[in-house]
Amino acid sequence: MKSLLFITLIWTSLSSYPIDFEKLFQKQSQQLLNLEIENPPLVLLFSGTPGMGKTTVTKELEKTFQGIRIGIDDTRVFFKEEGLTYELLTPYLFWLLNKVHEISPNRLLILDLICHPFHDELISWCLHHETPYFLTRLEVPREIVEARIVSRGNKPELTLSRLDRNWKEYEAFAETHTFDYILDNTEDNVSYAPLIQTLTPLIRP
Repeated sequence: MKSLLFITLIWTSLSSYPIDFEKLFQKQSQQLLNLEIENPPLVLLFSGTPGMGKTTVTKELEKTFQGIRIGIDDTRVFFKEEGLTYELLTPYLFWLLNKVHEISPNRLLILDLICHPFHDELISWCLHHETPYFLTRLEVPREIVEARIVSRGNKPELTLSRLDRNWKEYEAFAETHTFDYILDNTEDNVSYAPLIQTLTPLIRP
């Protein structure tokens, strides 16, 4: 039932969504970079947990390849400002993917989010739009993840309280999925050059 619901959301036309989504997009689009750039179709997906450095990686890839980075944390900020319920986050994500696909020649989408909760729906979206995807697993020891979460100082207790569940989902996902790349993101100054070299032939053939 869950998959059917989200697949229905994927296929639905843009005009059928709440007007709040369009209003939100007008605000969020000011922070979406590279909308005018042309890139071949590719969606970059990431498996990990909070504290594994996902946003650092995706910003580096955004800078290197001039893709469109869509961040779930950024979106939550806009939702809060507009008084929208977080229950609409996932429908809005797919609405946003459709919207960007409709208005931009840039087909390189860098999803700055943990893909586990809606991986199957994202793959369905990619298949529908004939877009390949590249799945990266981030790896960081748990003790370092916890230290990073605490160092951020943004309600670390709440994030830590959810980490057991996040970690179980992260490990369970690894048991049932094959990754295109595994990135050891333990060190703060890790080089992303090997990942960039792997992606370059797919983006700059």
